[in-house]
Amino acid sequence: MARSPRRCFTAAPSTFASATPAWLANGPTGATSTSNTIFAATFFAVDGNCDTYAYGTNRGEIRMTRDGGKTWVDPDPNHLLPARAINSIAFDPTTSQTLYVAMSNFNAATPTTPGHVYKTTNASSASRTWANTGPAEDVPFDAVVVDPRSPGVVYAGSDTGLWVSGDAGGSWQKVGPDRGLPFAPGYDLQINPATNLTVVFTHGRGAFKLTPP
Repeated sequence: MARSPRRCFTAAPSTFASATPAWLANGPTGATSTSNTIFAATFFAVDGNCDTYAYGTNRGEIRMTRDGGKTWVDPDPNHLLPARAINSIAFDPTTSQTLYVAMSNFNAATPTTPGHVYKTTNASSASRTWANTGPAEDVPFDAVVVDPRSPGVVYAGSDTGLWVSGDAGGSWQKVGPDRGLPFAPGYDLQINPATNLTVVFTHGRGAFKLTPP
């Protein structure tokens, strides 16, 4: 039987077993540095060494490393993303070239770049592109997650509830009370592929787990 690939965070936690753990600066410097507040960060889980990760700031900046922070790239050098806070970042579990970001605020803040869920499929190419691939709802979006078991399934939590796409952001459906979920802000989403548990954490209404039909 083929072995499953080692996933990030599954290695022996020797670093954290130290009696005197040390923290070192790991962010970009020089031309790729950012000076704004980091609002979101994520790892590419399939990288068993945990060397591939990205972060986003409150001004819509995004940075990514593939070597554990030794070098960094700007996946949006042409500033195609709205200059609004990035509340959440998610990698497609099958390729680190594909990233989704959930944007805060309203379209009026950046009228020439509307939208709240953006996607790139060429994060490391010489001509990186981003596209508005989210629902048309004009409210802050707080979370975005790609299902590691089925990469075409993407969840996005907004200030008014949960949205789900079955075609990698091509189309979206709002999940509401008819399926047991209140129209409450979806601030976080977690999917455990080992237990097949999908949970959305709301503001003010608690946590809800997905129950297959």
